[in-house]
Amino acid sequence: MAATLFFVGAVSADSDTGVKGNFQFTDSASTPGAKCGYYLDHNYTFHTMNVAPPSAWWPDRSTDSNTEHGTVGWSFKLQRSPDTSNWETIKTSPIQKATAYEDSQAPYGSATKAHFTRMKLNVDASKTVNYLWRAEIKVTWFKKSGAVLGTVTHDVVWYQANLGTHVGVSENYCYGGTT
Repeated sequence: MAATLFFVGAVSADSDTGVKGNFQFTDSASTPGAKCGYYLDHNYTFHTMNVAPPSAWWPDRSTDSNTEHGTVGWSFKLQRSPDTSNWETIKTSPIQKATAYEDSQAPYGSATKAHFTRMKLNVDASKTVNYLWRAEIKVTWFKKSGAVLGTVTHDVVWYQANLGTHVGVSENYCYGGTT
């Protein structure tokens, strides 16, 4: 049931590889997946992307154990485009890692998920005008050796724009501002 609820909000740009545990992204109109920060100069000009962390659990790979655990990481790419079709990665956050436990006994439990925190990236505001901005999140499950076990990526759909005292929500990207 929970997996079905997750995929209701999934978009076609999401992709996955390998072996993964359960996962969820915070990304809805009521709870946007990212916040866009703006400077007020002559106009509002984009300068910061602050992204909500995903929730991730370790895969249940053995029926003989209900205490499996391992390292999961997340990062995001800050991308820009002049026209919504040619997205270019400008910066990539570091990978934030945490231990996750399988959730076979309590699916999607808060005690067993990797405890991640929000991350943000700043850009030179003078280079943001006339672009659209978005975030692409990547979750990675790691083998004990450090090699990749599996991944899932998600293009954030909902953005909160903080423009002084005005807060708005936009779909698919944030505006960079205009000259």
